[in-house]
Amino acid sequence: MGLDAGDRTGLPRLWLRSLPWMLGGLLATGLVTGFAVALDTSMAVIVACLPMMILHTIGVALASQDLVQQIRGKNRQLDQLSRIDGLTGVTSRRHWQQQAEAVFAGARADGGAALLMIDIDRFKDINDRVGHAAGDGILRALGEILLQLQARPGLAGRYGGDEFALVVPAVDRAAAMALAERLRATVVVRTAGGPGPEATISIGLAMADPAQQSLRDWIEAADAALYRAKGSGRNRVEASPG
Repeated sequence: MGLDAGDRTGLPRLWLRSLPWMLGGLLATGLVTGFAVALDTSMAVIVACLPMMILHTIGVALASQDLVQQIRGKNRQLDQLSRIDGLTGVTSRRHWQQQAEAVFAGARADGGAALLMIDIDRFKDINDRVGHAAGDGILRALGEILLQLQARPGLAGRYGGDEFALVVPAVDRAAAMALAERLRATVVVRTAGGPGPEATISIGLAMADPAQQSLRDWIEAADAALYRAKGSGRNRVEASPG
């Protein structure tokens, strides 16, 4: 259910808290004046009302300031939620794509970069066999490993479901292959020693290429290599030609 403007600013609560004081002031004034009615407002009455008006203005200002602080805090939380995948700790897909775009543009102009597309082998079978809690444990373990491998924050991302992506800037093909193999072996070791089942991953690797016109082209090259890795028996690294 949505809130109207009054609810968001806290003014209804402010009025409720001030209502007894206003009623008390009205009663006291009536007792002093005999509840006399004067249609013309005297200067004395105006001056007497000034403290209440000032207090009301201060109260509204404080309530508004508190609202602004709450909104800023919520915006920071929402920004964090939009950037980070809650389960694995890696970057969410949309934010990862923004980071990957920047690396891709720089790699085409200045030098090499590698893209690793990573898929957990037979992940649906793991969920069906031992349950989603164990599957979530594997996803978290892979996320932790990727966070340790990324060159800077934001380059490891959850692309969707059990598929992840890792951008490795300023690297040549041999070094990228070595990192991919280390990632593959680390996942086996980490999950074999964990409470859940052992898991393996398949990795498709593509180097940034001037012939690629966009990040989409780069992703498609890595995806094609990933499909070859899965089609060749899984638990392996395949690289795109070039």
